[in-house]
Amino acid sequence: MLVISVSRVGSGTVFGRIIELVEDAEDSKPRVQKMIDRFAKYYTPVVFILALAVGIVLKNAELGITILVLGCPGALVIGIPVSLAAGIGRMAQENILIKGASTIESLSKIDALAFDKTGTLTVGRLQVEEMVWKRDDRSLLKAIESRSSHPLAGAIVTALEDVDSGGHDVSGMVTVPGKGIEAVVDGKKVRAGNAKFVGKPDFSMKSTGKSRVYLSVDGEVTGGLAIGSCLRDDAVNAVERLRRNGIRKIVLLSGDNQEAVDRIAEDVGISEEYGELMPDQKVEKINELRQEGFKVGFVGDGINDGPALALAHVGLAIGSGTDFALDVADAVLMTSELTKLDNARVFAGRIEANMKENIVIAVLTVVILLLGLVFGYIHMGSGMLVHEASILLVILNGMRLLGRKLI
Repeated sequence: MLVISVSRVGSGTVFGRIIELVEDAEDSKPRVQKMIDRFAKYYTPVVFILALAVGIVLKNAELGITILVLGCPGALVIGIPVSLAAGIGRMAQENILIKGASTIESLSKIDALAFDKTGTLTVGRLQVEEMVWKRDDRSLLKAIESRSSHPLAGAIVTALEDVDSGGHDVSGMVTVPGKGIEAVVDGKKVRAGNAKFVGKPDFSMKSTGKSRVYLSVDGEVTGGLAIGSCLRDDAVNAVERLRRNGIRKIVLLSGDNQEAVDRIAEDVGISEEYGELMPDQKVEKINELRQEGFKVGFVGDGINDGPALALAHVGLAIGSGTDFALDVADAVLMTSELTKLDNARVFAGRIEANMKENIVIAVLTVVILLLGLVFGYIHMGSGMLVHEASILLVILNGMRLLGRKLI
């Protein structure tokens, strides 16, 4: 077993990465900002030509310069970035990390949510509740599980803490997402995982509604373990709030056995659940929801959740999950509090509303200035006062998000 210690400094640290992600998110442009940029491509030349025409045709250079200055949509340019910076910063204060401005738009519109089970709805505090052995191969199992980072592996190693596994030669270890792990131990092919991967056992286990891990040596299933997991303390409340606040469909997608998935779904209040899914099958379920017209969010934490996190309109990772899941996801709940899922969705809607308010303020200001100029009520001095006041107004409106509760 190879152990490597790596020290990181500056931008290489977790804190540095968080800062970089927040800055990237603030700099990215949502769809409405891109629309305004396209609008500016045509609006700016029109104002310039109009000012030039007034100055030459009417021979009124002062009026032409006034049109050029007052026609500048300063509030329109700054309004959306201010809302995004304040909103994304406020969510970061609540340990909700948003990776891009486009995520804000998508997050506010999701109406279907799919959950992974292990490590997402359930906590990492797992324990082995039953072990059945045809042959005592516990040391082989511990030898490979001690080299795995999966939550179930931790529970197995804890249950086998009195077993000595130090004398085994382990090589060629491979993790198969959604199935299990395999390695060559003392020249024998050893697998640990679900029944589809390891093989069907010829013995029975008493425990029901538990995660099952089987061990095979050279193709023969020699043991099995039943591992229990408990719901996160806030799982039931989180699902209830999501359903109450506009999520029309909630499903549970898991690679665990169907019996265990059914039990967790019943406990948390989810009526549609699918177990024994491979990563590509989770993707199929997400695709089905998209084809039904839903805006889909997926909540996961593991390597096998990566494809589903990438395909969903919004991929949400649990902060205690794998680095791969955190990198692929569009948003991360850094404290793993499921109730913040609804907080994030509702607050994303408030950020969207704030951006639209700033657009309205900016457009009305330009219209009022130009009409006032045409009818003689606005001149350079008064126009500049109104113009600068509108910029200050959209900044203050955006900064309101910093003082608002998420929900």
